[in-house]
Amino acid sequence: MKYRVFGSLEDVAQFKRTLPEFFIVDNEEFEFQIYVVDSVETLLRLPKSFQKKTFFYIKVKDQKIFEKLSLYRVDGIIYPPLDKNKILNKLNIDQQKLSDSLEIIKSRVIAKAESLPSLPDIVQKLLKLTTNDKSTFKEVINEVKKDQGLVGKVLRIVNSPFYGIRKEITSIDRAAILLGMSTIKNIALAAFSMDLFNKNLVNYNTDAKSLWLHSFVVARIAEEIGKLHNDLDSDSLYLAGLMHDLGKIILVDFLTKPIVFAKDEDEMFGINHAETSGLILKKWNVDDSIVNAVKNHHNMVDDDVYSIAVYYANMLSKMDDFERNMNELCEKLGISLFDLSPRVEMVLQENYDEFF
Repeated sequence: MKYRVFGSLEDVAQFKRTLPEFFIVDNEEFEFQIYVVDSVETLLRLPKSFQKKTFFYIKVKDQKIFEKLSLYRVDGIIYPPLDKNKILNKLNIDQQKLSDSLEIIKSRVIAKAESLPSLPDIVQKLLKLTTNDKSTFKEVINEVKKDQGLVGKVLRIVNSPFYGIRKEITSIDRAAILLGMSTIKNIALAAFSMDLFNKNLVNYNTDAKSLWLHSFVVARIAEEIGKLHNDLDSDSLYLAGLMHDLGKIILVDFLTKPIVFAKDEDEMFGINHAETSGLILKKWNVDDSIVNAVKNHHNMVDDDVYSIAVYYANMLSKMDDFERNMNELCEKLGISLFDLSPRVEMVLQENYDEFF
């Protein structure tokens, strides 16, 4: 349900917190409107009647305001403190029906996430080959060669400044020899994910390229963390980092306004992009350690080393409070700050525009 609030930014934020299931708009496409009245002067500036359903929120105790209210034809008066159930009663909206509506939206999100196509055969085979000790270079190379579009993307990434190869690599065979099976597999996964992120993401204040780059950087940081910890698999962390925001490509189809935080998704849908990403990976039969790390990438979970690694990889990629986050990560996982810091800085300093 859409509604409009005429008041200060603080008033708008307060109503948003009180009615998280509803959408506040700033246009004429609303089902009801609320005018915040904080003085008799404000009241006197308002029309005496309204074409659409209208409520007054009387923010202050002022006898002069109460004396004038009878002059106005409105659908109801709201008084502080703001209470969700009282407002719903004023709106004649049943709380249970509202909860049921949220559950319907959530079920649609889950259904869409679970209907996402499975990992392509080539990606599944590469994952199996690179985790099988008996696999050979030739088997991995032959799988990649089956998809010429993938070959082109892999070579473009291999020849970017990130991998520091001075002479241009023109064949998958040469790339595999120089970088190894595991790296080629990870690059193939990154190339595959480029197409997944090809959506209009304006309501997330980003675009497909930026979201993919962010995911790739998180993957690379997580991979470096894994290389320095005996109980972590760096390839698994790479996959978790690469797919941690995948849920956004599902939720964006349901968004009706821009959002910033995962909690905004929870309020709208009863589920956020991290949990949605986890659903997708679960469908793809990805290991639970990766699924849980992806689902927890906005939450600090102290007893799960994979979740810790992906949480901090995501934080470090944004370069906010870099030193504090780096110190906390190294302390929690028992990793040397002097070993990890230059690796992460190298990842962050690269020019990834060369990939495109």
